[in-house]
Amino acid sequence: MVRGGVRKYSVHSSLERPDVARLAETARISLTPQEAEEFAPKIQQVVDWFGQLQDVDLQSVEPAIRPDTEAGSFREDSPETFDNRQL
Repeated sequence: MVRGGVRKYSVHSSLERPDVARLAETARISLTPQEAEEFAPKIQQVVDWFGQLQDVDLQSVEPAIRPDTEAGSFREDSPETFDNRQL
């Protein structure tokens, strides 16, 4: 929801219950049904934490520039071949 140019998010995720089986398949790990049920609330808690991060008001925070991104501090981008590379 957007009010006055500020986006508002709920602390709770819109996901009712994480699809742990699908997440496990995507991560290429195998879980028993019991493990999937055990991990579901833990995964939901992580998703909820990210929802809380969305609630942080950053309007008054200026963007940070890392010191290593100043102009002229980048190295020359040149290809390099390594002898120990596996083909």
